[in-house]
This record gives sequence, structure tokens and C-alpha cells, in this order.
Amino acid sequence: MLQAEIAYPFECAGILAGSLAAGTIVHAIALPAQVTPTSFIINPLVYLHGEDTAHALGLEILGLFHSHPDAAPVPSAADLIGAAVVSPGAPFVFVIQQVVAGRATHARCWRRVAAGFAEVSC
Repeated sequence: MLQAEIAYPFECAGILAGSLAAGTIVHAIALPAQVTPTSFIINPLVYLHGEDTAHALGLEILGLFHSHPDAAPVPSAADLIGAAVVSPGAPFVFVIQQVVAGRATHARCWRRVAAGFAEVSC
């Protein structure tokens, strides 16, 4: 994911948009955020603008992506807090992109469940 490499050594974040019926993500919308190497905060108005952009393209919001610079692509405690607004079992995916030394390596996908997160295929 190019956005993760550009943002390195900081995290990046954005919206994943596509078709829920087709189960296909076709567009990633990077969102400006306050970032550190281990966290990000997206202003709610910025998020709403990202949603508006997706809807203007005729797409649905299917999830969010963010990066973990020099860390495993598994949800952190902060990720669980940030994802608390998503109902467990909702058809919403969280993609975490690992970036090592400035190069995107691999991504893993997760869904909210009652106990936190469960990994799903990307």
C-alpha cells in the first residue's frame, strides 16, 4: 500500500469503499490525520468528507485501513478502542498494513467480534 510507505515512519489511515453486495473493495480514500509512529486520530469532519467522497463515487463504506510502522499487522489495544463504535459482527473490515523500514510488507484483515477482533481473509 503506497500510502503506508509514504507516511512511514508514521501511521496512515483511510476509508475502504466498494460494493457490499459484490463484497469488493475498489477504492481506498486516504484521510489526513494526526499521526505518530503508533497512533492516528481522524477528525470526525474529515471522516465525513471521506464518506461523502465515497458516496459521490457511488460506493459504500466497507471498512478502514491503517498502517503499523515496524510492527505486526495485528490490532492493538488502541485499535480496539477506536473500533468500539463498530458493532461486533458488522460487515466492516479493518485492514492493517505492516511497514518495515519504509516498505509495505503484508496486510491482514480483521472484523469486530464480541471478544475484540477476528481475522478474516483479505
